[in-house]
Amino acid sequence: MGDTLYADGLKASSAGSESLERFRDVFLGALRSSDVWMWEIDAAGRIVFSAGPVERLFGFSNDALLGKDLPALFAPEDSKLVEDALSSARASKASFSGLEVYGSFSNGRKTSLLLSGSPVITGTAVLGFRGVAEDIASAALSKETLLHEKAWFEKVISIIPVVVVGLGEKSRIIIFNEYAEKLTGYSAKEVVGKQWIDLFIPKDRRDEMHSVFDKIVRTRVMEHEYENPILTKSGESRLIFWHNVVILHKDGSFKSVLSVGEDITRTRRAESSLQEVANRYRLVTSQTGQLLYDYDLRSGRIDWFGAIKELTGYDEGFFRKIDISAWFELIHPDDRTSAIKTLSRAQESGSKYASEYRFKAKHGWVYLHDEGVFTSDPAGVPLRLIGAMRDITGQKQTEAELMRWAEQLEKFNKLAVGRELKMIELKKRIKSLEAQLATHKPSPEGEVSSDDG
Repeated sequence: MGDTLYADGLKASSAGSESLERFRDVFLGALRSSDVWMWEIDAAGRIVFSAGPVERLFGFSNDALLGKDLPALFAPEDSKLVEDALSSARASKASFSGLEVYGSFSNGRKTSLLLSGSPVITGTAVLGFRGVAEDIASAALSKETLLHEKAWFEKVISIIPVVVVGLGEKSRIIIFNEYAEKLTGYSAKEVVGKQWIDLFIPKDRRDEMHSVFDKIVRTRVMEHEYENPILTKSGESRLIFWHNVVILHKDGSFKSVLSVGEDITRTRRAESSLQEVANRYRLVTSQTGQLLYDYDLRSGRIDWFGAIKELTGYDEGFFRKIDISAWFELIHPDDRTSAIKTLSRAQESGSKYASEYRFKAKHGWVYLHDEGVFTSDPAGVPLRLIGAMRDITGQKQTEAELMRWAEQLEKFNKLAVGRELKMIELKKRIKSLEAQLATHKPSPEGEVSSDDG
């Protein structure tokens, strides 16, 4: 059951990731034909992501911009404006927008851009900024062209197999794509204009989500990735992993949140089932005294589970640092070479591994029975050894005791057989003597032998 759920979960997760990858390719392709440059910088102001018509605008390729200092792309007076805007936004942890900058770029073209950006925040730290720059000189696109691009973008959103929702103030729904309709059971007509939180968020989390959304509107900052359950029309709960971006008006005020979500319900159920199975297995192995391991053949690292303390006597914190080299050193010197050869032969053939040897536990030498199976890559090269060990010291002691008694019994049997042979020989001798006596038996009383006549 758990294995099936896990496999289904992986398929669902893989399908969602592939869908996002396709959406990313389509989206970036659309950017290249637009007048919007998307950028991202790290804490030092260096460009780490670039997408859009950069060759047309700046004369650089996207890759050529990576690592460059963002303010340095602009004329000296505008470079200072960008630095001040980033510094102020970093201090206030707020977005900036509507910054008009000019520059002469590598192709000699002087362009005018409208720059906006939002801080990337983790905890209290600002890790960098994400933003866009719009070519103002190209803002005079015809209404027909704008409508065409809008229709094309809406078509892309409608057909991609992931949830896409857009939320305005008070979490009112403004975008609800076809996949969202399929997943939730609601049509876009039913939900557009209604509050997302009141319609889709479970009751026990609505107050929390209202507070979170109000903060997003106020600060214009939100977590780029987020996970929460939603309710479908039938009342079923689905767990969604969101990728979010806040969209601002030109004056820097909140406009909307655009969210792309993956349904990870089956994945989480599979993980939960696997965790439950793992917990039960750990309990069983701990109670039965088994020590489990996962040995990475490439790195030599070993992950240990189960009855670590019970079998080895060592603390878990210490024992989890033991890799394959340290493990070999803990094998009894008289058994070490044989144990290593057995492991090497099994690894070379990819066959099941089994070995018995003495191990230096904290309280002294113990006998272990060690067995496992190899997992391999598609080419059949072993990558890991998954196995279990158990203490067979008692078994070995019993075997030794049985051997000692067997030897004693064999000695006794030899003595007993010798004695029996002697008894048989004695009986034969007695019978022989009796026969001899019978031939010399005296005549009955009063009878005269013929010799006396």
